[in-house]
Amino acid sequence: AEMTTEQFRKHVFRCIYNPTQPQTERKEFLQCCHYACGQFNDHAQLANLVDVMHAQEVLRFNARMVTSSLAGSIPSEQVRMYYMAVPPFLYADICGGLRAATATAAGSTAA
Repeated sequence: AEMTTEQFRKHVFRCIYNPTQPQTERKEFLQCCHYACGQFNDHAQLANLVDVMHAQEVLRFNARMVTSSLAGSIPSEQVRMYYMAVPPFLYADICGGLRAATATAAGSTAA
């Protein structure tokens, strides 16, 4: 069954919960967690995933710009971290598909 982002966050929270630790950091971390389900050998679904990832990155980058400008240090690059809950033998195909979908979205013919 497909999971929602909120269900995924609850699952992650249960996995990282420790009653002796403050929960504020975990809750902030969970806001950076997003769930996407799909057949990632399908170009259309990969293109959709690229769109979702890009939208989240823009939100995070803009939030960092506001926070950093208040601290006097503007970020010069995007910081990315992805976790794919798939068997490792699929990583190369998925990353290649994401690269191709990103190039297509950017209007490039290079993949």
